[in-house]
Order: sequence, then C-alpha cells, then structure tokens
Amino acid sequence: MKRYWMMYVCLLFALSACGTQPSPSESGATAEDTTVQEEDTGSHEDTETDQNEEIESNTESEEASQAGNSPESPENNQQLTEEEDKKQQVFRDGTYERISHTSGGLLDIQDNGDQAFSFEIHVSEGANVGHLSGNAKMNEDFQATYQGPDSCSLTFEWKDSNILVSSSDDCKYYSGNGVTFDGVFYGEGHAAEIEPDTLSSLGLLTVEQEDLFKAMVGVDYELFLSTFHLIQEEEIIDSFEGEAYSAKVQGLPGMMEGILMHGDGDALWAAIIDEEKVKYYSNNEILVPETIEEWAKEFTEFSHVLMPEELSFEQRGSLPTSEEEQAAEVSTEEVSEKKAPAAQEPAASWEGEWLIDGSSDIGGSLTIYNEDDTGFSFDIHVSNTHAGSVEGYAVKDGSTALQSADEIGCQMSFVKEGNSITTTEGSECWQWSGSGIHLNHTFVK
Repeated sequence: MKRYWMMYVCLLFALSACGTQPSPSESGATAEDTTVQEEDTGSHEDTETDQNEEIESNTESEEASQAGNSPESPENNQQLTEEEDKKQQVFRDGTYERISHTSGGLLDIQDNGDQAFSFEIHVSEGANVGHLSGNAKMNEDFQATYQGPDSCSLTFEWKDSNILVSSSDDCKYYSGNGVTFDGVFYGEGHAAEIEPDTLSSLGLLTVEQEDLFKAMVGVDYELFLSTFHLIQEEEIIDSFEGEAYSAKVQGLPGMMEGILMHGDGDALWAAIIDEEKVKYYSNNEILVPETIEEWAKEFTEFSHVLMPEELSFEQRGSLPTSEEEQAAEVSTEEVSEKKAPAAQEPAASWEGEWLIDGSSDIGGSLTIYNEDDTGFSFDIHVSNTHAGSVEGYAVKDGSTALQSADEIGCQMSFVKEGNSITTTEGSECWQWSGSGIHLNHTFVK
C-alpha cells in the first residue's frame, strides 16, 4: 500500500513539472473556483477585442485623412482648379483705357500666364507723351509688379475688371514733362461707365451756365474742353463783377489756348484759338469784355473773328488785329512801297536761328541754313530733363515744308506763320528723342 502511495505522489509531481493542470477532482479545485477563472478569461478576451476594434478605427481615420490631403484627392483637385480659375480671371489679355480729357492712356496686356504677363503702356498729358513695355510678375495677392533695369517699377492691381497702375519716381525718365503712368485703366465695357469731364465738373461753370455755354459755342464746346488743361484764374479788369479762367494745353502754348468768363446772371463770354484764328463768343450786348481783350493781345499773329462769323469785324470794337488786317488798313501807296523790297528779299525766308518760346517748360533751338528755292537744311535740339535732336533736309511748299525721310523713316513737318515755325514729328521720329521728350514745338525769332 505504501508503494502505491509513493507512485501517486511521483505522478502528481511529474504532471506539475510539465505544466499540465490536473482536473478539479485531481487538484482538489472547487466548481466555484472554476467559474471565476472562466469569467476572468472571458473578460480578458473582451478587452482584447475592444482594443483591436479601436486600433482598426484609428487606422481607418488616419487613412481617410491622408487620402483627403493627397494631391490626387477630389477635394484638393477642386481647390486647385478654383485657384487656377481665379488666376485666369485677373489681368486678362486685352486693352485697358485711362479716361481723361487731357491725360489719356492705353494699357495693352498679352500672353497672360499663371505667374506673369507682358504689357505695353502709352500715356499722355496734353501734348507730352510716355511709353513703357516689359514683363510683370504676379504675386499671391493677385497683384503684379514690373521691375525695370534702372529702378523704374510699376505695380498693377486688379480691381473689378479694371487695373490700377502705380509707378515709382524713376519711371519719369520714360515720359515727358508732367506725364505719369499712374491711374485706373478701365477694361472693355467699363470705360462707358465713367462720367466724362465737363467744364462744370472742372469747377469753371455751374451746370446751368454750362447749358447756356454749350448753346453759345455749339460744336466748339469740345475744343474748349480739350484746351482747358492747365487752368488759371484771371483778374477781372471790367467794371462788373464776374469770374474768368484762361487755359492752355501743356506742350502747346500759343497754339491751344482759350479763355472763358461769366458775369452776374446768365452773361457769358469766351475766346479760343482755332488753328489760324481766335474766335470770340458772347450771349449779351457786351461783345468782348476788356478782360478777354487784354488776354487776346498775345495773339496778334492770328486773325480775330467774332462768332457767328457773319458778324463784321468792326462790330468787335478795339480788339487786337492780326498782321494781315493791320496791313489791310495801310493805304494802297504804302502797301506798294512795302511790297517792292519784298520781291527782292522774300518774306517767306526760313533761314536763321529760331528758339522755343520762353514760356514753355522745354528749351531748344531750330537752326535753318543753306536755304534755296527748293528747300533748306535744318538742325533741331530740344531738352528739359532729357534731350532730343534731329537734322536733315526739308522740301518747301509755300508756308509749309516736309523733311525727306531719313535712314529710320523720320519725316519732320514745318509750318511757318509770321515770325514762328511749328514743327511736328512723324511716327518714326520718336527714336531721335526717346519717350522722355518730343520734337513738337513752336520756335520764334
């Protein structure tokens, strides 16, 4: 019996060493202990299942987030498309216009890409002009900047299909005196929305006075509007109260000048240079006030006409007369005596040294030499902050002359009136002066 008991003890020891748990009956465990053990095992399995589900959920969320940020995701493609569409909507190819009765301009944009475009801009201020071209780069704010090699920079800002241009001071090199590239350039269809300048919007007349003024001057209203560029108030020297304003176009003194005047009530007067004559207007019994008469004394080389033109010259009273009219008042004998030497020394002689009027912002000279019956040689030099010059040979035709085209196709034209010569440059002559200055001037002896 003792032998069997020892064998049983050895068997239990062997089973314990092999990790095999004896049955409840063999180990002496109760049914309650077995139930607790099973519940612990089931709880552990549930915890592992929950953790696995949470890991899978987090993995799916991370994959979805990564898919949303992928450059190829539909949402991101839509954002890129909207961004590209927005870029394509700004600085569209085309011509944009700066609206002003004296300071016009055109901006042409071509080859608009995602990041840049090419441009060419032409501006004017009276008779002076400016020109610039290049490539502008866009930035994130949908603005664009041009940076020239000589510190000149332009900024383009897109505003409701229009373009606002701003320039640095160094860009003055590319424009004439008083000319700027700044301003709003309106896109196609938007220019018509801008109210045009009028004499009342310039503060020279009331709206009611302007209606009367238009009725008085008729079709010459546009001539007055384009002439009133550099405006100054004149002192009234008449016995009645009123206001008077004279004006001229920058770069064209003595060629485009005018004056308007109004008294109490509806009384209006005006005078304007129109090519070779000065026109006078009045809507009351005072035909020409002393203030306008004084202004007109500077223009004795023109004929003077009281409008409408059918009114006789004598009805103007003591207005200054032109050189032709003064000659007409001389007796026939005196005229004959004066014309005799003129046949030997032609009055139409062009030769000599001619200078730009001192009232101009530009200085310069016109030298004419080697004149004969056919034409003459000439040499023009002008300057302000920049300089320009041209020389050549011009063929005469009465009081006008036209340069024989030179090697670049430049043809200067000349008009002689009394003691003045007016020059006008052809389309190719800008190469002799650049965009900083021009050759359109009146020279006097």
